[in-house]
Amino acid sequence: MPKPLDVIRTECMRYPGAKQAFLFDGSHEVYRIKDKVFVWLGDGEAPGSTYVSVKLKDTQSMALQLPFVKPASYGMAKWGWVGAEFPKGKFPEPLVREWIYESWRHTAPKKLLKEWEAKTAGAAPVKKPAKKQKK
Repeated sequence: MPKPLDVIRTECMRYPGAKQAFLFDGSHEVYRIKDKVFVWLGDGEAPGSTYVSVKLKDTQSMALQLPFVKPASYGMAKWGWVGAEFPKGKFPEPLVREWIYESWRHTAPKKLLKEWEAKTAGAAPVKKPAKKQKK
């Protein structure tokens, strides 16, 4: 089974224009399009945990309801950024993949986004959680 950081790295590189970079003297790994970051990642504070920060303009309020998610530091939350720390063995891979896509989508130039959408138009859509039925 791949390590969570490897899953994040592989998912980020699926998207056109994505490039790995290291900021602040190499201490922060990020993925970006041109000079715009769409994912921050690394080891979490707890031993064996994984940290990821993404821009969730559409789903930030839902993500913040999860116990492992907090508004991103340095005032970045006002633009939709959240940070999540997953304990060892508790990595929700499908959810993180959706977050990475949303973050990339809100960061990518419109032309690149249109090309991606045209290329993947026939692909199966990402499943969204079913809404609870009123009884």
